[in-house]
Amino acid sequence: GAYDRAAVVQALQGLVSAQGGMGDSVKFSKVGDADLLDSGSNMMALLADGRIILCTGADKEDLKGKLTAMLAAQDSGKRPISDNTALTALLKTADMKAPLWGAGILPEALKKEGPQFSGFDTVVLSSKVVPAGDGAETKNLDFTLSATGKDAAQLKASVDAMNTEIASDVKSLQME
Repeated sequence: GAYDRAAVVQALQGLVSAQGGMGDSVKFSKVGDADLLDSGSNMMALLADGRIILCTGADKEDLKGKLTAMLAAQDSGKRPISDNTALTALLKTADMKAPLWGAGILPEALKKEGPQFSGFDTVVLSSKVVPAGDGAETKNLDFTLSATGKDAAQLKASVDAMNTEIASDVKSLQME
């Protein structure tokens, strides 16, 4: 959907600055007309007109190659992602009309980043706008992250670790 890219970039820069040491590893730059957020690890976000693309990869060069291919595909109207049958099938399960959605196959390098990822093979993110319940016209964006994994115990451990991390992040944001 539509969003104010400059405002999102500014808000993300403010959030990164407020996180102290995190600002040393997170970098913002331009790739063509798009804004690039480099997390300093195996994930980057590309903010382009009408979309935000999160991308993971084995290393920086892998990420840059994927993002360059995505930008070229966006500019040319070609869809090289259709060559990846597993990802194409996973994308069919995503609600692409949601305000924020995503689908991905986690690379082994990302699984090694921590217990919150180690049990996940695939993830699908969906969202919906709901009333905030405060009686005002305020709205919330509710997220649902679905994941699959080969090992049920490891998948449960990753879900538990992800829930703990999300709860900690929410608490941190509420204190600001």
